[in-house]
This record gives sequence, C-alpha cells and structure tokens, in this order.
Amino acid sequence: MKYYGVATNQTGTSTIIFNLSDNRLSAENEAKTHCKKNGLTFQYLLPENNTKKGGATLTKYAKARKLNASKKR
Repeated sequence: MKYYGVATNQTGTSTIIFNLSDNRLSAENEAKTHCKKNGLTFQYLLPENNTKKGGATLTKYAKARKLNASKKR
C-alpha cells in the first residue's frame, strides 16, 4: 500500500509529500527526513486511495455482518 504525507511550512500552508515507501514505518521516516531537509513540520501520513481494494459494501463486509448476527442470537 502506498502512502503520502502532509506537512506544513512556517506560514501554515499545507504541503503534500508523494512517492513514499510501501511500508508505513519507512514511509513515515522518509517523510520526516524530507520535512527536516526542507524546513517543514510533519503532520500525518495517509494511505493513497487508489490502492484500496474496492467492492460493494454488501459483499465487502458480509463476513463481519454474519458474525455479528450470529452473536446476537
């Protein structure tokens, strides 16, 4: 899963950091080093939405729904 980071500069303007690693920990470390080099303040890290697995909601969460329904009986 790919990640992107969000950082702010001295005036409070947000900046997006692209092309980070697939691993969350290494992606966060890369984003923090990028911020240090460019004088930014690291805010947070998010996964890219284009790599999420899709599917209809009825099929995506069917297993969890069935499990919860069986617990209520």
